[in-house]
Amino acid sequence: MDKHSIIQTSIFFILWKKTQSNQEGGINILEKKYNRNFSLIFPINNEKNVHFHHWIYLLVVAKKYKKKRLIRNICIAGIIQGLMYKDCFNIIGNKKNDKLFFKKFPQT
Repeated sequence: MDKHSIIQTSIFFILWKKTQSNQEGGINILEKKYNRNFSLIFPINNEKNVHFHHWIYLLVVAKKYKKKRLIRNICIAGIIQGLMYKDCFNIIGNKKNDKLFFKKFPQT
């Protein structure tokens, strides 16, 4: 990574951190603005679901666009930010305990 990429990735990381909620399980800035959850959660059966954290799909996007520095650096910053969550490796969840699966947003 060159100097420009490191600076760019650092700036994007700061922006990613600014959008996240200060509370665990809290609603972030984008979720408040658009009144929806952007997590990719798919049911497996009546009790379990799969939660594709944003850092997982950003890995795919970063790989696909590895020659496009801007996109790649946004993805790298998002991957780093996503890996900082305590539950970043919790992929299979229990629907009864998964706050994201049943997350309701206040009507504005």
